[in-house]
Amino acid sequence: MIYDLYKGKYELEFSPAAHRYKVNGVYKEGVTSIINKVVSKDHLISWSANMAAQSFYDAIKSANGVLLGDELENALEGAKKAHTAKKNKGADTGSLVHEWIENYIGKKETIPAHEAEQSVEAFMKWEKQFTPEYIKAEQPIYSEKFDYCGTFDCLARIEGKLTMIDFKTSNPRMVYRGGKPSGHFNFYPEHMIQCAAYDQAYGEETGHNAEQYMIVYITKQGHLHTYRLDDTEQAKAAWACAISLARYYKELEKMY
Repeated sequence: MIYDLYKGKYELEFSPAAHRYKVNGVYKEGVTSIINKVVSKDHLISWSANMAAQSFYDAIKSANGVLLGDELENALEGAKKAHTAKKNKGADTGSLVHEWIENYIGKKETIPAHEAEQSVEAFMKWEKQFTPEYIKAEQPIYSEKFDYCGTFDCLARIEGKLTMIDFKTSNPRMVYRGGKPSGHFNFYPEHMIQCAAYDQAYGEETGHNAEQYMIVYITKQGHLHTYRLDDTEQAKAAWACAISLARYYKELEKMY
């Protein structure tokens, strides 16, 4: 897929399969790649451990508490791969939901897959609550100043404010208090930084920056969590620091 940006100054080529970008024939870093270099994924480690433990527990329970020989080996292998199986299943559903949202915003006829129905219902609930005036969806961007690419989910006007929106089909961050889950949720900070990255590039090209960012978590079970950020300038400053850190870290890795 090829896009002309900055009134034809740059030709951006995006490969969906490899999720890679080229600008005027040269490969460029993507927003998520940069963020992944500077943000810890500790929550994924604990999530993977929980998936393995649950898988092994289920195997023991189904065997009435006794696992021997091949059954034990199979249970261990299943536990090792439990997080991958869960992740792949979630990714498939998430892709269906994202595709449906993109088509819906783009006014294309679309019918949600059965496994995405609850998520679609949650999206419609969000739309009814915020009544967005959609401007763009799945828009590729390139930052001339910082030399990176990306694709944002949605730009819309909400309550009179130009809003950069990112739809997530994962759960928001569980808030822990005293080492225990509190039952309350919050957004992942890197998701707001991601919006800042898109806003930075979009503003460079168009001269119009978002007035607020919005992260919309739409889970596979149909749960809806929405978070807003008004301090967009601070978020963009943090994004500039993230770029600098990621690139300097990469230079340090090459020293010896």
